[in-house]
Amino acid sequence: MAEKIGDDYYISSINNELAYIAINKHNFELAKKYSQKSLEYAEKIGIEYGVAFNYYTFGNIAQEEGDFETAEKWYIQSLEYFEKVKSERSMPMIYSKLGMIAQSRKEFEKAEELYQKSLKSTEIWGNEHLSATIYNNLGILARLQQRLESSGEWLIKSIKAFENTNDPENAGKAKNEFWATHAQASPDVQAKLKEMWEAAGLSEP
Repeated sequence: MAEKIGDDYYISSINNELAYIAINKHNFELAKKYSQKSLEYAEKIGIEYGVAFNYYTFGNIAQEEGDFETAEKWYIQSLEYFEKVKSERSMPMIYSKLGMIAQSRKEFEKAEELYQKSLKSTEIWGNEHLSATIYNNLGILARLQQRLESSGEWLIKSIKAFENTNDPENAGKAKNEFWATHAQASPDVQAKLKEMWEAAGLSEP
């Protein structure tokens, strides 16, 4: 019986991994099939963490497809399950995703609240790479609200955190966001942003 449960757990895990490979290839229908199979096995053997993670995966698929309403429903279901199994390390990524959905709806206060909630948890658990992503999101959000100095501060934190976690690709994207903020600023704010950049020891773009 234990061996059978182990086999089912393995099948569930593999199908979830295959779902993410399909997502990365933008083959969303195939991703749904793999995630559904993974979910069925997780439910069969009663692994609530696996159920929660597959709900999160379905949310990712819906978000990639631009169906934010469906994505939000999946994320909330996932969050409820993660709370049930007390998987606090898994919650920040969902708060961040929900923040992105709120931001897309121009619900900026709600988005900031969700990002900050996510950030609080990631900093406690020491997930610097996820923190870098949230810093980036907060920087973009601040720019949308025309809080350009704040935007620059968040984006520099994002750049440094991505560099610390050996992710030059996303560090480069955060740098592009910083200079997008700089381009929107008045001359005096541009000067302050340039000072921030230099104080952080960053090279010229």
